Amino acid sequence: MKKIFSIIILLMSLYLISCKDIFEDDLSNLNVTLIAPADSVTIANPDITFLWDEVSGANQYQIQIVKPDFVQIQEVVVDSTISECKFTYTLIPGAYEWRVKALNTSSETQYAFGAFLVDTSVIITGQNVNLLSPGDNNALNNISIDFLWSELSNANDYRFEIRRNSWNGVTVYGPEITTDNNITVNLNEGTYVWGVQAQNDYSSTTFSVWTLTIDTTKPLPPVVIYPLNNNTVYDSTLVSSTITFSWNRVTDIGSSRSDSIIISTDSLLRYGRLVETVAVNSSYSFQLQNAGTYYWRLRPLDAAGNAGTPTNILKFYYEK
Repeated sequence: MKKIFSIIILLMSLYLISCKDIFEDDLSNLNVTLIAPADSVTIANPDITFLWDEVSGANQYQIQIVKPDFVQIQEVVVDSTISECKFTYTLIPGAYEWRVKALNTSSETQYAFGAFLVDTSVIITGQNVNLLSPGDNNALNNISIDFLWSELSNANDYRFEIRRNSWNGVTVYGPEITTDNNITVNLNEGTYVWGVQAQNDYSSTTFSVWTLTIDTTKPLPPVVIYPLNNNTVYDSTLVSSTITFSWNRVTDIGSSRSDSIIISTDSLLRYGRLVETVAVNSSYSFQLQNAGTYYWRLRPLDAAGNAGTPTNILKFYYEK
């Protein structure tokens, strides 16, 4: 009896397997549709997810990835059979071809092919845009400013912005996207920070930023302290016959200041000039050689190149 029962069980199993083969879909006339990566695309991220459409009746898929193509295979990178329509793999830079076919126990589709390039050099994160002009912390006395920066390899375009006082300040221009490496902007007086960011389809740099001051206002004349007009300077009051000219600068808004001083033996400062220089502080020391009459004048300047109204020509007498 047990022998008969075993025979019945065996026959039923063979029947079920046979039915499965009979009712399994024939895949030979079906196609696999690849979704990603798109054919002939360049990929910057080496961590790639391969996707394709599900094929009805398939229970497995064979995926193969080779370098550089299936005509001249240099390396079989992947040859796997999986049950999902998704496969993730990390690849080194280079050219690849991939293919997928659907399978069941009785049939399979033809391979669907795709090609792509892994090029991580297009990732520009961590690179910098080199700003060229106007230079960092420059002061200019015109309102039409030509901004210029170096082109960055693998950048598709650039994002340009100008903000007031600091990079955390209010945006006064932009953002403007340009494929050029220059742009001209009109600005009012003030201090600005301008920045450029390079971009492509895969990544972007951080902003490169420089500071700029626009100053079109002439500085106010300084107030003379010593020697005043018609003063007499006695050598006995000096050290090594050295006189120190001094003055106060009037506080005004704008770029940093300096003052030009001229010392001469000519009342109109046309000739006999002993000194003509720019003093960075509100004083200037000069060694007098000969007794006599001297003339001098100050003229205010600023870092933007604005020259203010000079003081009157002042006279003093030097007595040994």
